[in-house]
Amino acid sequence: MSRGADLALAAREVATTAASTLGCAIGAPGQAAEAPAGPVRVRAAHLVVFVPTTGDLAGVTWVLPLAVATALARRMAPGFPADGALIAASACELANILTGRASATLELYGVCVELSAPRLVTAVAAGPAACVACALGTLTVALHAEAANDE
Repeated sequence: MSRGADLALAAREVATTAASTLGCAIGAPGQAAEAPAGPVRVRAAHLVVFVPTTGDLAGVTWVLPLAVATALARRMAPGFPADGALIAASACELANILTGRASATLELYGVCVELSAPRLVTAVAAGPAACVACALGTLTVALHAEAANDE
């Protein structure tokens, strides 16, 4: 199997890992799903979080529905208004949690990574992708073998 095929399979497994984590994080368990063919499209009401990595990948990008980030913000800071800054911080934290949990899955595919601080970006670079569907929307994860999302 080629490295690209391995990464595509790894992306699907990362989505499966994320699906099981969502139930704890936002109270809406997810289910892994196939990503549409072609580049990942970012629609309105979504946040894009890039988690830079060193090692076998340059990074992991998560496209999160605003509803997911808002639900997490409300769970992380009950009693506080879920304003833009709290929602953005929650999106970055969720991407960090999901990527951290996924790193063990990636290792099963021979992909070893060290995570850096996540950051919001505006686009998704090319790379194998998979989706996680939950009651609050569909998350997309993309793996990047080369430098990506340097915005």
